[in-house]
Amino acid sequence: MELDTRRQLYDLVWQRYSGAIRVLLDNPYVYQPFWDHCNGLATGENWGNRFAAAKRFANAALAGKEAASVLAVVFNRLYTLRTS
Repeated sequence: MELDTRRQLYDLVWQRYSGAIRVLLDNPYVYQPFWDHCNGLATGENWGNRFAAAKRFANAALAGKEAASVLAVVFNRLYTLRTS
């Protein structure tokens, strides 16, 4: 993000893909703890509570225009999608 002097990544996140990012964040099927729960690997806290907390974090990052945090969550979800 520090090297994005022309703010191209920032503009992509906020102007072009903000709707798609929100849809991705609302989808439990790209959230790894969901699959861990389904496969009997999850222990401790309910995956639904963790999903809600992750959504709150991501929405706060979106509201605060913290592009690096938003992209970190997006890449994590895309990795889950790729490996599922």
